[in-house]
Amino acid sequence: KFKTIINDILYNPSFDITHNESCILLIGIALACNYGEKARKYFHIICSNDSQYNEDNYDIKYSKYLIDKTIYIPIDIVYILYENAFQSRKHLLDYLDYFND
Repeated sequence: KFKTIINDILYNPSFDITHNESCILLIGIALACNYGEKARKYFHIICSNDSQYNEDNYDIKYSKYLIDKTIYIPIDIVYILYENAFQSRKHLLDYLDYFND
């Protein structure tokens, strides 16, 4: 399932699950808590479709998430944000298809 999320984001530049700074924070902390340093590249992939994405700035953010051990966020939040974005995108595409018929 996680590979599906990564592939959907990689191959659909308009597909963004980050939405805002709060979502980025949740995603970053969840990845850092659950997978540590090895998830840094996934954090960049997930955030890359954000309009404010800057590799250096987001790298600094992820480093801070790795250091701060005061909060734990389950990885499920990434799946929830993905599912919400996926459903919203599906509804939008259905809506557009309806008007293009």
